[in-house]
Amino acid sequence: MLRTSGKDAGELPDPGRIGRAKAAEMPDPDRGQETDVAPHAWGSASGTVFRHRPYKYFAFYCIMVVLAAALVEIGSTIIAYQHIRLRNPDMTINRSSTVYLVKHLINSLTAGAYLSGKLKVEPRSPFIPDDLLGYSFATGSYRFTIKRGDQQRRFSAEIKPNGARATSYQNFTVKSKIYIFGDSFVFGWCNNDEQTFPWMLQSRLPRSEVVNLGRNGYGNIHSLLQLRSMASTISADDVVIFAYADYFNVRNVAAPSWISTYGIDALYEENEAKKFMHPYADLINSELKIGYTSLFCKYSQDWCSRPDAEIGYMHEVTEHIILAARETTPAKFMVAYMQGPDDDQVVSSLRQKNISVLDIRPRPDQYEHDECQPFDSHPGPLSQYYFAKKLARGLSDKDIPALGSLE
Repeated sequence: MLRTSGKDAGELPDPGRIGRAKAAEMPDPDRGQETDVAPHAWGSASGTVFRHRPYKYFAFYCIMVVLAAALVEIGSTIIAYQHIRLRNPDMTINRSSTVYLVKHLINSLTAGAYLSGKLKVEPRSPFIPDDLLGYSFATGSYRFTIKRGDQQRRFSAEIKPNGARATSYQNFTVKSKIYIFGDSFVFGWCNNDEQTFPWMLQSRLPRSEVVNLGRNGYGNIHSLLQLRSMASTISADDVVIFAYADYFNVRNVAAPSWISTYGIDALYEENEAKKFMHPYADLINSELKIGYTSLFCKYSQDWCSRPDAEIGYMHEVTEHIILAARETTPAKFMVAYMQGPDDDQVVSSLRQKNISVLDIRPRPDQYEHDECQPFDSHPGPLSQYYFAKKLARGLSDKDIPALGSLE
């Protein structure tokens, strides 16, 4: 018999091999139908769902992005309305609420401690150098316009010959006076005269004259200097109110971090800027000493390169300033607490020393607070109203006969 080998020789196939090959070709019922199409990266295990129609996948993701953006915008609108629009009814949001909130957050984080936005003052800048206080306001009527982007806020202020901001349309000849010392919160920055809390307090207490001695950027050290300069004109029938907020502590020692926030601009003419100073208090052998440094780092030598004092020391200085103020005047003396935590160290210490502290802080959760946003974070008319309301209530509780009854 003739034997051949190899494929060309017509070798007969192995029956066992044929059986195994057919078995391998049969589908496994436990694994389901398989395909020879390679798995696709878009998600289908077999690659047959989106392989030939990728636009469906793209459209799906576009829809999801649009839905997500819509949900974010709806949420932003609710937040903007609840936390901004209700607190400042004069504000209008004429663009995306999400964009507005992002800019609002950025403005809050980057706004200067003193002023943000572009400021225009007519007919001239009110700021002038002052030998005692470092700087002050000149007598006159001023129109302010603050601009940020496409929005602007206008307000007017009248500075009386005695250096106080107007609290009424009429002049008073009453015997008792209420002197309120403080910073821009007391001055009422970004509000018209009639929207400031000293003006509102005056309308409630017509038998006394309310004197608004607040100034932008002032601290308790400025208030002490003001009080000392006019001590001879204040009687026992009067009331002296020192505003206090937790951010006053850096101002009272002219902390480098605070001085660094001031910049020379149109409000301070270059040839006059060197004359602007900032008083500060220091404790030497437990005695209060007062010095001065330039309001601007450019002219303060190495002042701004120093580290800030310890916060505990700042609290001690503030306490000494307020205690010195109480000893300066025979008038009824009290502190108006305007901003800070419930457990503020200075407030706690003053109360332990029998200093009357009136808590007039507006409560944001009670819709008592608004701001001059998006321009800066100064209290708006709503906050000013509650300052006046709480201060009037606190004065009434002190039962001061010269004040009369609340109107």
